[in-house]
Amino acid sequence: MTTTFKISQMDRLTADGFVCAVHWTASQVDGDYTASTYSTVGFTEQPGQSLIPYENLTEAQVIQWVKDSLGSEGVAAI
Repeated sequence: MTTTFKISQMDRLTADGFVCAVHWTASQVDGDYTASTYSTVGFTEQPGQSLIPYENLTEAQVIQWVKDSLGSEGVAAI
């Protein structure tokens, strides 16, 4: 089975475009059966942190942020 992550929405600060929350889904298909989960991960801006302009973010990059936040055990548990 393959787990597919999708970004549903990103919340950002209007002052600098910092993404403070990512709403995501993960789904798996096994024959006729489908399972999915929805969750949100929050981020805190760190002083001196370099930001990627909001309009330059890709879904793949944001999915990696979600996976990094979950950790390998969290991703495996999905």
